[in-house]
Amino acid sequence: MGRSSTAVAWIAILIALAWLWVFPGLMFPQPNTNDAIGLADAEWLLLLGIVGWAVGAIAVFHGPRGTAVRSALGVFLLGSAVALVLGLLEFGNFSNDRFVQLIYFPPVIALMGLVALVVGIAASGAHKSELFRGALYGLAAAVIIAVWVLIRGARDWLLAPYGFDILAAILILSGALVMLVASSFVRTEAPPG
Repeated sequence: MGRSSTAVAWIAILIALAWLWVFPGLMFPQPNTNDAIGLADAEWLLLLGIVGWAVGAIAVFHGPRGTAVRSALGVFLLGSAVALVLGLLEFGNFSNDRFVQLIYFPPVIALMGLVALVVGIAASGAHKSELFRGALYGLAAAVIIAVWVLIRGARDWLLAPYGFDILAAILILSGALVMLVASSFVRTEAPPG
């Protein structure tokens, strides 16, 4: 991937995240109960996308790049699961089925993160420093998700878009994270000149 295409990809990712941030306010300025309830059902497709993306990233990358990608993705997904659990503890309600995603999604996301991390550690070989490098990238991205969840609060889970933007952000950031870590190796491994 050339520098210009990498720059275009990052601009597209930033635009997508910015759109996800303003999307609820623009599309649902004064949402009523059950407005666009289909978004709540679509969250399951986003979860499937997160799982598929993680499996693909775990399988595709090898060597030091694979170690860093798996470590970054593992820490990010584990951190994202923790962020959702923090949301459940902060504003969730076990008696309201609108918060069911905060109960069912974190274990699935955490399991994928754990698999990525275990495979990354097992396959690291002589590339132990890449585990730490990837973990730092993953932690930074997980902090973004945690802040996003806690700032959005209960309103996003009770009214449209029902947390759809948060799960879409996890999917987009997991892709961006893999791209960032993988492309950093292209720059560092490329011969001079």
